[in-house]
Amino acid sequence: MRCYECNGSLVKQTGSVTFNDTFVGKYSVDNISYLKCDCCGELAFPAGVSTVIDGAKKNKLQRLIGRLPVSEFITATEVASILGISRQAVHKHRRISRGFVHTFMNGAKILYHKKSVELFRDTGDGRFSLVGYGTGASWGVYRVIDGERKKMTVPQDWEIEKVNSLDSHLEEGLG
Repeated sequence: MRCYECNGSLVKQTGSVTFNDTFVGKYSVDNISYLKCDCCGELAFPAGVSTVIDGAKKNKLQRLIGRLPVSEFITATEVASILGISRQAVHKHRRISRGFVHTFMNGAKILYHKKSVELFRDTGDGRFSLVGYGTGASWGVYRVIDGERKKMTVPQDWEIEKVNSLDSHLEEGLG
């Protein structure tokens, strides 16, 4: 089989693959079969594996949404009022039911994230990155220097690799 990107050979492999998604950040799927190009590294997944990958992404999304304060969620009646449609139309809306608004199941009741609903009203897409959302304006990175704990502020949108590289940079500067 040939790679669609560079026409290299696709080689069957099994292992863990890490994905980086705009809305949920990084997540890994373990023990999956995939094809990898021996030239450019492009990955191809069979249909069954794609379903497993989608499931892992949905699980991470629900974990991130589940960490948000309940006070940030609203009912379908409130969503209907914000969008100017009926409550029944909220439940039947194709884009909302397909995940264009962040939702959370509280028992048998669907709750909608208010910021997501307002973004959906304004742009037609209520999804936003949940990575670091609700953790304050910045991450706290703490270093112990000469036995004293010091907090360093790192912008919220930094990825963990940037924090790790900052950490190693500090160690070099202290050494």
